[in-house]
Parts: sequence; structure tokens; C-alpha cells
Amino acid sequence: MNKTQLLSACASAVVLLSGCAAMNEHNISARQNKTSAVIGCAPKDISVEMTGIETWTATCRQKIFHCKIVPGVMDTSATCAPALR
Repeated sequence: MNKTQLLSACASAVVLLSGCAAMNEHNISARQNKTSAVIGCAPKDISVEMTGIETWTATCRQKIFHCKIVPGVMDTSATCAPALR
């Protein structure tokens, strides 16, 4: 691989990773909004850790919840259960 090909490959990787980061930020924001309706915390107060494509752990006010997507008729919603300690 010559220098030009290497630079092109690196640039492509940066663009790909940037897209993934933006997509992840969107997913987290969407999860915060869905979780808020279920656990009663404001979206800005919810910390989200993605655990799968349709699952995540949400933390609010030191309480931890395991959440997942529930397909709905008009929109997808979420269900969350308190984590066992």
C-alpha cells in the first residue's frame, strides 16, 4: 500500500467512525427520551449505556434500570425494570 492509498484508507476510517459516533449520540438521545416516559426522570438526568441494539441500562438519581425497545403500532416505546442490587 503506497502513501496515497494509506491516507485515503485513514480518511475513510475517520469518516466512518465519525458517522458511528453521531449515530450513537442520536441513539442515546432517543433512549433518554423513551426512558424518561417510563421512569419519570427528565431526559437530561438520564445516563444511558447501550448494552445491545435494542437494550440499554439507564441511570437516574442513582437508580439503575434495564430497558428494551417494545415495538408499538404507531411508534416504538420502551419498557424498563429496576436493576436488582
